[in-house]
Amino acid sequence: MNKRINIPNALSAFRIVAFPVLLLFAWEKMETAFISLMFMSLFSDLIDGYIARKFKQESTFGAKLDSYGDVLTMIAALLGIFRMKWQILEPYKYLLGIFLGTYLFFHIIAILKYKGLPSFHLYSWKLTAILLGIYFFILFLYGVEPISFYLVIGIGIYANLEETILLFMLPQPSPNLKSLFWVLKNKDTISRKE
Repeated sequence: MNKRINIPNALSAFRIVAFPVLLLFAWEKMETAFISLMFMSLFSDLIDGYIARKFKQESTFGAKLDSYGDVLTMIAALLGIFRMKWQILEPYKYLLGIFLGTYLFFHIIAILKYKGLPSFHLYSWKLTAILLGIYFFILFLYGVEPISFYLVIGIGIYANLEETILLFMLPQPSPNLKSLFWVLKNKDTISRKE
């Protein structure tokens, strides 16, 4: 049996397949359908890594598939926000711009340097993804809620910067790292794996 065919990879593939549908729902401002499918996408992202670790189905291919699913889900979420909630978020556009700028900078440099996404999967980005997912639903159901917004975006900017520092430190992509401090502590082990 092909080792690439497993539940975690199927969940990541689901997010990739859901992407064009999410774009359509966002563009057409079909809010209920968009939120429902986004919930399924975010939930699949929440559990795919856990299942991969629990059943020893982790792989470089799976990590990359997950990363591409993450980026596409982020793009779809942003389009949905800009199409349906921009009026209430506009006062926060500069901080949101810093978050998106650091996110884009990391991904552009990663693609130029590694010819693909490095799939670092740092704890800071895992936390960011969870908080962004929660905040996404708060935004659509209740509105901006400034304290939560500042918290989520602040942690997100930190996560983007942590990934960017690693990008400049590591000559080769190394998937499933924990944090910048963990990499510094285990640099010799990571170098041997590369």
